[in-house]
Order: sequence, then C-alpha cells, then structure tokens
Amino acid sequence: MQLTSAADTAGVKTQTSDFYDGTFQIKQAVPKKKPKKPAALTTNLVMTGEIARSQCAPLKRLRAADVSAKKKKKGPHSVLGKLWGSGKGKFQTSGKYSSATVRGTIWLVADRCDGTLTQVKRGVVSVRDIKRKKTVKVKAGHSYLARAQSASKKKKK
Repeated sequence: MQLTSAADTAGVKTQTSDFYDGTFQIKQAVPKKKPKKPAALTTNLVMTGEIARSQCAPLKRLRAADVSAKKKKKGPHSVLGKLWGSGKGKFQTSGKYSSATVRGTIWLVADRCDGTLTQVKRGVVSVRDIKRKKTVKVKAGHSYLARAQSASKKKKK
C-alpha cells in the first residue's frame, strides 16, 4: 500500500512510503496550536492484527520432546506480525517492544515471541527500545532485537 501523508503542519508538503506484508493502524499527532513556522510531522504506523502472544512457548529453551511432539506453541523466533516499509519521509513503525523512526529507507519491524526485531536494508533507522528506555541507530545490513521480558523476570516483580 502506498501511503501519502502531511509532512508538516502547514499541510503543503507531503511524504510518501510503501508499506507491505502487515496490518497496521495509521496515526499522526498534530499540535493543538498551529505553530508560526511549519513543524515537521511524523506518521506512525502501529502494527495490529497480530497472532496472540499466548501462542508463544515460554522464553526458556524448548525441550526436544516438545519440538518432536509438534505442540501447537511456537518457538521464540516465530513471527507474530511484521511490517515492511520503503520510501521517503518521516515515518515511525511501532511494535510491542520497540518503535523504528525513519527518514527514508527500507526497513522491517517484526514482532516475534522473543521481542521486536528491526532490520534495515537501506539507510539508517533510529530504534527506541521501550523496555530498556534506550535509542539505537541501526545502519543498513544490520538489525536490532528489543527483547521481551522473560517469564522468570516477570514473576520477580
């Protein structure tokens, strides 16, 4: 799907990107008061329609017996939902554990059982790890996994 949205608060400039292989909800926050000078706007795509996390196996190692019995639960690298983006403009794609902000590149955000994976094919992407409260720059050819909290850590809280 090709998406064109406002690039600034004046509404004169637009930004366009292609998104595919996923379902998402489109959001764009606009300031309540119109600024004197046009301010840049970011279009946020929040992934929706994902497979339930209850289908994930515990993040501990899978036993060989579980794998051989072909239980319905999936492994930690199983993809629950994904969204590819390609284009120019200020876009943000949000998964469960991280969000990726781009200015023009080709990237993938995939929610998996073990976290949210961001892969960059072209350009540079700023990835905000929600759990660690840290932003990482990811260059072309690299990826970043914002890890899910393991079940043992959840019980300690």
